[in-house]
Amino acid sequence: VDAVVPPGLRAGPHDVIARHPDSDEASTLHDAYTAVEPTGDDFSIDEDDVWTRPRTVYSGEQMRLGATVHRQGGSRPEAVTVAFYRGNPDNGGMLLGRETTDPIPQGDGQTGRASIEVDTTGLEGEFDAYVVVDPLGQIPEVSEANNTAVRRIVVRPPAHDRQPPHIAQF
Repeated sequence: VDAVVPPGLRAGPHDVIARHPDSDEASTLHDAYTAVEPTGDDFSIDEDDVWTRPRTVYSGEQMRLGATVHRQGGSRPEAVTVAFYRGNPDNGGMLLGRETTDPIPQGDGQTGRASIEVDTTGLEGEFDAYVVVDPLGQIPEVSEANNTAVRRIVVRPPAHDRQPPHIAQF
């Protein structure tokens, strides 16, 4: 959602307070939106932006792990590095790989994609995939708080029989 904010509102994350018009009840969504300066730059990602191909992953197969990166603001097209981890990188998570997006145009609502190939041999069960945009903080941004997303990835046991049956006659 793009919105015009009041003049003088500081750039950065802000809460949204929703009130029912017929009562005094209110709910607060913390850091629900980020205000950017017209020339400020902000890259962001959330868990819904992290994907796998194929959607159902079996141990021993190649998996493409990818992310859609969102951009607001900026003054020129900019490519950004995206790092993919198995587990939390702040707690010893293993780097699976890095990929740089194509240059993402400046402006609101722009997106870019990055993905890596992951060999799932020996993996089985669930793990948290952490995706970090601009992991080395090389691009000055309005907010760094929206640069990490986590998605639970399920790797199923190897599929022994993936050949569908052939029915010759009914």
